[in-house]
Amino acid sequence: MSTVDQFMATGVQTLGADNTLADAVELMEKYGCYHIPIVNSEGELQGVVSHRDVLRAMPSSLAAEQTDPDPSSVLVDHFMRREVITVNPQTEVRQAAMYLRNARIGCLPVCQGKKLVGIITDSDFIDIAVELLGQVDSLEPIAL
Repeated sequence: MSTVDQFMATGVQTLGADNTLADAVELMEKYGCYHIPIVNSEGELQGVVSHRDVLRAMPSSLAAEQTDPDPSSVLVDHFMRREVITVNPQTEVRQAAMYLRNARIGCLPVCQGKKLVGIITDSDFIDIAVELLGQVDSLEPIAL
């Protein structure tokens, strides 16, 4: 049985609820990530900000009048998702994949209790699928 802890990323880049939209954009650009867990000072998960959330929160360049606030003044707390599906390190990988598929989400924060210990994303599952397909392709057919 494969578990999430075998495939999750650790040392995850995080922000706090008092960080800004500009901070989220900077972190995503710097590390090429699409999901940022939001944690409190004890490392407990408070929510998640996705790339899509950031795009929604950004001022529109198409607006005739720019009434949206400056990204450096918009707190993550105002647009983060608080209702987050999480898994623990011992969750079966197949179950985690089904959570992603059924909920149509791109990441699952991995928590031990309330404390964030890692993250597993849809990209991680693509890597797993590629590895498994390679193993299947390398099997020789059985001659009958």
